[in-house]
Formats: sequence, C-alpha cells, structure tokens
Amino acid sequence: MARELSTRLTITGKLQATTPLHIGGMPNSTEEDMPLAKNGLGEFYIPGTSLAGVFRNWMDKHFADQQILENLWGFQEEQPKKGEKPKGAASRIFIEDAKVILPVGLSEELWDSVGINRRWGTAAKGQKFDRTVLPKGSQIDLRLQVDLPEDNQAKTIQAMLGHLIKALQNEEITLGAASTRGLGQVKLTSSQLHKINWNQTGLIDWLTNKTIKSELNCEELIQNDTNLQLRHPQILYLSIDWKPVGALMTKASYDGIAVDMLPRVSGTDAGKLSLVLPGSGIKGALRSQAERIVRTVLGKTTISDDWLEQVQVPLINELFGSAKQKTENSGKRAAISITTCYAKNINCTIAQWQAVETAKVEQTNPLYKALNNANLRNQPNFAQGYHVGIDRWTGGAAEGFLYSAIEPFGVEWEPIKIRLDLDCLPNELQKPALALLLLLLRDLSQQRLALGFGVNRGYGELEINKISFAWEETENKYGLEGEYSNFKDLIPLPEIQTDWREWIKNQK
Repeated sequence: MARELSTRLTITGKLQATTPLHIGGMPNSTEEDMPLAKNGLGEFYIPGTSLAGVFRNWMDKHFADQQILENLWGFQEEQPKKGEKPKGAASRIFIEDAKVILPVGLSEELWDSVGINRRWGTAAKGQKFDRTVLPKGSQIDLRLQVDLPEDNQAKTIQAMLGHLIKALQNEEITLGAASTRGLGQVKLTSSQLHKINWNQTGLIDWLTNKTIKSELNCEELIQNDTNLQLRHPQILYLSIDWKPVGALMTKASYDGIAVDMLPRVSGTDAGKLSLVLPGSGIKGALRSQAERIVRTVLGKTTISDDWLEQVQVPLINELFGSAKQKTENSGKRAAISITTCYAKNINCTIAQWQAVETAKVEQTNPLYKALNNANLRNQPNFAQGYHVGIDRWTGGAAEGFLYSAIEPFGVEWEPIKIRLDLDCLPNELQKPALALLLLLLRDLSQQRLALGFGVNRGYGELEINKISFAWEETENKYGLEGEYSNFKDLIPLPEIQTDWREWIKNQK
C-alpha cells in the first residue's frame, strides 16, 4: 500500500564553498592519493548520499524525536524477531547528486600534507600524502525534495527543515573529508522553495508547469511548529586576530625556476590567487604543542620510534581526533576544528603567479619583474631570500647547499577561527580540554609557538592582537566570553583549573 502524501516541498539553492572542499572518489592514476569524486561525464560532483548523510546527522544531533526523524529519513530494523520480516520505511527526502561549478578561471588544486615525527621534529617516514581539493568559491547545486505526510507530523517536519536550511545559511554545516582540518565549510545562497499541494488544483498546476517558486524563508518554515525543541550543543567559537612578525607562509609542494621555495597559494571566490595557511597545518602545530604539554605534566618523556604510537597521548586523541586503530572499529572524530586562513591583501591572477613560478635565472631580475607585475613588491613585500648550509668542518658554505626562497612580509591574514564541540567529549574531559586549549592560546600569545613552514629557520613567528570567545546558546560558559586583548585576563579560571589538576592526578 502506498503511503499518503499531502504536499511536496522542493528546496533549491547554491552551496558556496567558503573553504576548500574534498569529496573523495575512485583513483584513476598514481599521481594523487586522494582524488575528487567525478560522475559518468567526468564532472566533479557530490553524491546525494553524502549530502543526505550530513543533513541527517545534523538533525539527529539537534532534535530528540526519533519517531519523526525515522518517518522523515526512513529506517530499517536491524534485528527483527525470529520468523518476522524486518520492519522499515523509505525516506521521504530525496536529494539529487549535486554538480560542482568551479570559480571562473580556476581549477582543482593538489594539496600535500606530511606527518611530523615527534622525536626528531622532521617529516615522518611514510606519512606524506596529498589530496585534490575544490578551491574556495566553488558552487554546488542543491536540490532537495520532501514529501510531507497528511498527519500532524507535516508541520514538525517543515520546522525541522527550516532549522536545517538556516544552519546551512549560517555556515554551521561542513561537507566532505577533513572538515575539522580546514576543509568543507559551505554557505547556502540563492535558496528557493517550490511547494506543491497534492490536490486536484495543485496536480493540474504541476502537470501544466504553472507552479510558482518563491524565495525560501526559514523563519516561516520554523513557525509551523513553535513548540519544536532545538537542542543546542555546547560549542565554543574562537576568533584569533593576529599578524605575522616576519615572514610566514606554507611552502608549495613544487619549486620555482629562479627560486627554490615558493609560498603556497590557493584560489578564492574572486577567481584570483592568495596566500593560504591550511587549517590542517594550524591544527597540526597546535596538536604537537598540546602533546608536549600533556607529556610534560604527566612526566611521560619516552617517545616511541613508531609514528602511530607517538601520537597516542591521553586527552589528545579525544580533542584532536585519531585514525582507526587495530583494536578499534573506527577512529575518533576531533572535538576541535580549525578553519583555513587566507591572506587579505594578496590578490593576483593565475597568469601573474605563473610568471613568478617560471621566471628564468638568466634574465635581468625576472623574478622581481614578475612580482612587480603582480603588485607583490610594495605592501605586502615579497623578497627573495638566500640561505646556505654551513660546513661543520671548515665553517664555510657547504657545497651544494645554497638555496633561495620567496619570503612574504607585511601580509594581512584572516583571523584564525577555532570551533570546540564539547559534546564530542566525555563529561569528565570537557574542562581538562578547555584548560589545555587555554594553555595553547597562552603559548600563541607569548610567541612560543610558530606556524607554517620553516619555524626552526626564522619563519612563522606571529603576534596575537586579541582573542574573541562566543558560545552557541548554552548556560555554562565557564567564564569565557567576549574579547580579550590581554591573555592574562583569562587566567586563573578556578573551575577549569581544578578539573585540570584532578585529571592530571588521575592519570599518574
């Protein structure tokens, strides 16, 4: 028997990537470890199953009524009684595969990453990998259909959809892989609502293509059920206003011709290129420092030669996430997420940057000419720095160890944005995790922690101007709220410090 329907809602819009985005696909070459998903026409796309999984997970976290959620998204009984057929229902939501439209003039980008050996501070053997990402500004076609039931649940479902769309418009939902490492943040724009009532008049209008689309109003959908309870997780949002003290960059995975080391650039929604500081790099630096802090307070100074064992540190896996272990079915999702940062005063075209990359040595100052054409020689100032390795025997320059790098000075960067979801942590670890985060912010503010490439060679030093704290609607804010230009104002926080000391005591 077919189930009864009253109304069909069709929601369309554009999901614009506000950070790079990766949706994994099948590899077809050995040139990339993690390729992007492509459809049968060879176009980049996001499967509807991926979108549905993310949206359903968001609703599961924010609404308590599982009966309505199962009616909306469908379900299947896992273990039916003996002799009985499993019970289940199909989803009332249909989400189409979403085609990806790249920004004009930009293409996909290959980003490389490397694990750091905790013993030596160098690249860990066998831990280098790369992934292909869609650049910032890529647009994703969203089309979502919902068949509403005839009972009272229809109003509640509409209100749930209103909250979901509102979260998409406010950039609260991420898509794809590495979403806690600076990828996958999207914002819904140009959203429209198409409503069809399955009565005689509505059916005729639908068959004759006379139905009218209107701009989607989330608040109108939410007003269908004002008694619907929206659960607000304990989420702390941090925004760190900072500036580099000297040269700060992430190194590109390839060399130039006139220069050996180039800063990494990435496309933006304006169709231009800018310097980029990936969230994975920021998160990696914070994680390494957090491991040092925890090892110090617990007196665990022995570091294994095995890289996977090196990163198994109490509290760190819960806060920063972990890969799948041999003894576990799955890894741990990180409670902390860090957004990718872009330079605000760098804006050059692809052709201009390609001229920098391919400038030849034998020409007269070809590199500086290319940098001038890209407006990268005044403010900010891109200079060519020369470095040489020293022969430890003679004290002179070591043969074959002269190299050069483009060093960016005077760059203005976007704020570093951190999101801490305390609901991802057990209750007994929430305050210790907050304490550890505050210690990391202290080290950043006191210039004990550098970011980016070459932090042991004079690069990467930064200065913190202010730190802003904001919470999603929650009662207990632990005394962390508002802006702080003096980090000492955050210390001490007795409630957090007490639990931090108690956690350290229990670990010993």
